[in-house]
Amino acid sequence: MILAFLPWKRLPAWLFGLLVIAIGVLILINADSGVQAEAGGLIATIGVIVFIHELKKLRSKTIAHTIADGKY
Repeated sequence: MILAFLPWKRLPAWLFGLLVIAIGVLILINADSGVQAEAGGLIATIGVIVFIHELKKLRSKTIAHTIADGKY
């Protein structure tokens, strides 16, 4: 219920990825049939991809700022 009150438009992608991973794992744990398990695995995989993509983007920005500052 508390997730309904999150500011979804301002939610960082790395946090959104972690939430999607958690939802996918929850579906995997509570799955009854193979279709639900596949859906949970797909959701968890998408969450991992979003999380890693956002971390790479944040890291590249940090490295670019470090190079621009002359510290690298």
